[in-house]
This record gives sequence, C-alpha cells and structure tokens, in this order.
Amino acid sequence: MRGEGSLLAVVALGGGIGALARYGIAHAMPTREIPWATLITNVIGCLLIGILMVLITEVWTAHRLLRPFLGVGVLGGFTTFSTYAVEVRGLLASGNYPIAFGYLFGTVIAALAAVLVGCGAHGSSPVPSPGKESDMSYSRTEMRLSIILGQDDLWHHKPKYQEIVKRARAAGLSGASVWRGVEGYGASAHIHTTRLLDLADGLPLLVVAVDTEERIRGFLDGIGELLTEATVTLEGVERVHFTEDRP
Repeated sequence: MRGEGSLLAVVALGGGIGALARYGIAHAMPTREIPWATLITNVIGCLLIGILMVLITEVWTAHRLLRPFLGVGVLGGFTTFSTYAVEVRGLLASGNYPIAFGYLFGTVIAALAAVLVGCGAHGSSPVPSPGKESDMSYSRTEMRLSIILGQDDLWHHKPKYQEIVKRARAAGLSGASVWRGVEGYGASAHIHTTRLLDLADGLPLLVVAVDTEERIRGFLDGIGELLTEATVTLEGVERVHFTEDRP
C-alpha cells in the first residue's frame, strides 16, 4: 500500500508522544479516591479531538500525514478509556458505589460535552449587516469548468490543485476555487474519507472556475498535462451579477 510505512511511522511517533503526555499527568496527579488524572486526560483528549475534527474537515488542507499523526497517534495515545474501565471496576470491587457510578457516567457526559465544545470552538457564521439590500444588475451565459482530482496528486513535487489555480490566475480567468470532499473514490475503487481514524490519503478535491466559453476552453487546452488522473466536466451556466442597493 502506498505510503503505508510513513503512516505507521507517524502513528507510532504520535502515539509515543501522547502516551508520554498522559504519563506526565498521571505522575503529577497520583490516583486517590477519585481517579482525577484519567478523567482530566480523557476530557482534554475529547476536547482536542473535537477541535481537530473541525480543523481537518473545514479549515485545513493539510499534509496527508497530519491527521493520522495527531488524531490516531497523539490523541489516541493520550486518551485512555481502557484505564477508565479498569478504574471503574476497581471502585465497584471496593464497594464505593456512589463514586464508581459517578465516575462511570460522569466521564461519558464530560467527554461528550468536551467534543461538542471542541467542534463548536471554531468561529461562527458572519451576520449580514442590516439595512442593506442587493439588486440583480445583469446576467450572462458563461461556462463552468469542474476538475476532480486527489488532494495528494502532485506536479513537480507540489499539489496539482495549487498549480491549476496559479495558472488560472495567470490566464486571467475571473476566479477559481478549491473544495475538499469528505469522502469518495476514483479509478482505484479505494474509498478515501475524512473520518478521523481512517488512515486513507488522497481525499477528493474539486477545482471550479467560471468564465466565458472561449477563455475556459483556451485555459483547459493549456493545462492538459495536469489532468492525466483527473475527471473534467464543462457546463454552460448563467452568471448573475448583483450590486448593492445603497440609499
């Protein structure tokens, strides 16, 4: 499997870092009646996993090894629900039922809350300014170019999507945007996904540009060498231009 060695290496490295961090917390907070070290470790880990999920799916277009390093390695080694289960059993065996059940259910509730807080920690949607209205100025028929390729497809050691956008700007196209897919497969029939524990790389990307048909076709003719493993579609669209209606 392509890149399997590097994936295993970063997961192992991250796991070691996470385990050392967990050990440091446990050493600083020796277990007493309530296993605070394990509780704090798991809650912090869940908070960080929530933040990481938002970053890797909505914010970052990061190196393919960053997700397995941080998510599977560091945070996987840091959190310890096996220790949590053993500690619950120990509390039950000692007959300390109130603390045992409080720890059992409290950890789950706190962990879920931490994930939700982490997922909601990245910004908020902008609120439109009141009192401003928009008015359609005009529309015209243009062409939309859509290119589907893999996040890890390279051109001279750089991502192909970056080269396509760079050339689109140089060609004078009115704009080009890149969207990252959360799941998909191509000719290899291997499903790539953003799920945190999935080590697959090669997430699908969509590059879109809209301009006149003449410009789009001319641009497409000039980037053929970048599209050997891509899916390309052309569609006629109506571009609508809006202007702000100011008093």
